[in-house]
Amino acid sequence: MTNIDELFSAFVFAAPEIQALVDEHVANNHGELLGHVLIPDVERFVASRFTGQIVEPATVVPTESEVRGMMAALDAAMRSGDKYTRSAIAVSFLEYPWLAKHYTKLRPFLGPALLGEIERQRNWDGAG
Repeated sequence: MTNIDELFSAFVFAAPEIQALVDEHVANNHGELLGHVLIPDVERFVASRFTGQIVEPATVVPTESEVRGMMAALDAAMRSGDKYTRSAIAVSFLEYPWLAKHYTKLRPFLGPALLGEIERQRNWDGAG
């Protein structure tokens, strides 16, 4: 089972440039990695591949290979992560991605667990 620290280690393995985002976040949060707070920065970093807008403190946009690796890590964590990790992904990365202009470019990188969560969110009616 993947926890949030393992997920971020997988992100750094896939895209070393993201270490700067993690380091800045941890320094600003008294040495703690807060998944729900940091994952939106990861989403912006991934989106930068498609928008061309660099997310500081990163100095480059991720390569296609890096995005693929990060999305594979997210998909695996969505399947086998602990409750906190799955919640952080669902709420802080996947909430309303279909509204983003770059979604059609991102969608091919999403694995079955991520696509399944998006579908679940799109079909949720709040009634039950």
